[in-house]
Amino acid sequence: MKLYFIFSAVLLSLALYAASCCDKHPPEPEKQYSTWIVNGTDTFRTNDVDKEIHCNPDYSYCVAAIGSNDLANRFDVAFALDYLPDSGYFEIRSNNNTAGVILGTVTFYYDNLFYYHTHSKLDTVFASSVNNKVRYTMPACWFVNYDNPTGDSILIEGVFNEP
Repeated sequence: MKLYFIFSAVLLSLALYAASCCDKHPPEPEKQYSTWIVNGTDTFRTNDVDKEIHCNPDYSYCVAAIGSNDLANRFDVAFALDYLPDSGYFEIRSNNNTAGVILGTVTFYYDNLFYYHTHSKLDTVFASSVNNKVRYTMPACWFVNYDNPTGDSILIEGVFNEP
């Protein structure tokens, strides 16, 4: 009987200790990684991505964007909307100021140089949702160097995730 009491007390103590060690708040889900490949060889991957939505005071113009934070090699995906779209195909342009048309702008810094989508190409980015977060998938597209648009271009493809 004494051994049963000691065994029960030890089990109860272990159960109480285990319960007190458990985190009462489950951890936040890990941020989804964004990955992009430049010229088929240089791969970049990050989950250090911010989401921003800004509108002017009268809401006549808004921008919703996600972008990475690395200074030398980063991306930005933006829409002239007050939300991040989570489904459909969107035409990529060098700016998204075309009235009445929802366009996406995709820009990159690669080795500290700024690249934007070429004006002459028609490319799209596909929006979807994974774990209630937006994902933008972009097939290989040409981007040109802002300072040398006729002499420096790069081919980029990638998957860009909301943090």
